[in-house]
Amino acid sequence: MPSSIRNAIQAFLYDVATFFRNISYRFEDAADWAADIPAVGYYIAYALYKTADYCYDVNYVVKDLMWGWLDLCDWLDHVWDELGDLWDDLDTLWDYAHYTLKGLVDDAVAIATNALNQVAVAYDKAVDAWNYATGWLTDRANEAWNKAVWAYEQIAAAVTASAQEIYAWVRSIPAEIKAFVDGV
Repeated sequence: MPSSIRNAIQAFLYDVATFFRNISYRFEDAADWAADIPAVGYYIAYALYKTADYCYDVNYVVKDLMWGWLDLCDWLDHVWDELGDLWDDLDTLWDYAHYTLKGLVDDAVAIATNALNQVAVAYDKAVDAWNYATGWLTDRANEAWNKAVWAYEQIAAAVTASAQEIYAWVRSIPAEIKAFVDGV
């Protein structure tokens, strides 16, 4: 509650209480004066004292009302402060939830991105291994092929040489036989 309204109502109630207190003093003064009146003064004084007591009671009632008003204002201020604290707590909770969830989502995205990068690295390594393996196998196959060709050429050359020697020997057999026959 705005303090200007609180203070204005408090001042008004205080002024009303003060008014009734001052009136009660006036009635007491009048009762003191009326007590000196012969014959009826006692009755007038009694009535004026009773009126002064009522005015003084009204003074207390208005003061109690003023203190009740101040207590109500304090209570409303306290409630307002508590609502403000509650709002701050809710705002803090919202910020925490928002940034925590955002952080969790960001972390999940970062982890997923990292996992994707690791998969890409693993794929690249697998491709490199495949290329190395196929290259190695190709190299070994080429070496084996070259050795087979060399062995074939060696065997073919040996067979050819042997065949030529056998052919030459076979061709020389009749000459040897003829020489043998001639030599006998």
